[in-house]
Amino acid sequence: MTVDMTVDELLALLASCEDFYDSLGDDGDPIPILPHSLQCAARLSEVAPDDDELIVAGLVHDIGHRLQPGHPVEHGTVAADAVRDLLGERVAALVELHVPAKRYLVTVDDSYRAELSTGSTASLARQGGV
Repeated sequence: MTVDMTVDELLALLASCEDFYDSLGDDGDPIPILPHSLQCAARLSEVAPDDDELIVAGLVHDIGHRLQPGHPVEHGTVAADAVRDLLGERVAALVELHVPAKRYLVTVDDSYRAELSTGSTASLARQGGV
């Protein structure tokens, strides 16, 4: 389902994630979605400073948790559908694939898996695990 959204509405949605967590219980990430999203975008700007679409995808990748709470596996697809018309197909694809990418990385890269936070490990289990 594609959502018609303006930039102002997207920014308001991001702001509403300030005190919104990605979990249904106490085992989720210990930080709210907005700080996590800002941290992700900042890190991506360090490693790929010329890739605006990647940086923006990092910023909006978890808004699906806010749009459709209680659906940890589908949150990437929900977020992608919400931003596709506004931010383009590449941003939407990056957002949609961030959960499968995480699952793949923890499967093939022991060092990546070892660096996951407790909250990220818990969310990985809810998202289907290795």
